Amino acid sequence: MTCRDLWPEGITTRSAFRSTAAVFNMRSLAFVGIFEHYAASVCMLRFQLFLPLNNCNCRVSSDALQLHHERHNVPTHDAELLSDHIKLKVAKLSRGDWSLYRAARDEFMRRIKFVEAQLGYRILCTKRPWVLGEPGRLS
Repeated sequence: MTCRDLWPEGITTRSAFRSTAAVFNMRSLAFVGIFEHYAASVCMLRFQLFLPLNNCNCRVSSDALQLHHERHNVPTHDAELLSDHIKLKVAKLSRGDWSLYRAARDEFMRRIKFVEAQLGYRILCTKRPWVLGEPGRLS
């Protein structure tokens, strides 16, 4: 969200991640969704666009948003099968990503709470919203 380098993969001398600018830019977006809460993200986007909120009320079990996941013929994979050397490289490359992700997660929760307060019902239908790996871990 902040890349101005010719080679964003960090090949240049200016490879330091600009997490403060990235967080600022993310917070200025009209919509912030989170992959782990795709259904709630879709419902929040519908709310923002004044679209019908069909299947978004957590209180109505039959009202669950039905989503289809397409794998696009990509085989399943397990990050635990990667070598320690590769895991370390990924951890180094994604250090700044985790800082942006945590800020996006917090912004998402703030916006979800606002939408739920406006609607008078929950659209984030999980009891444990953040069950993820820790920074530097591939899982």
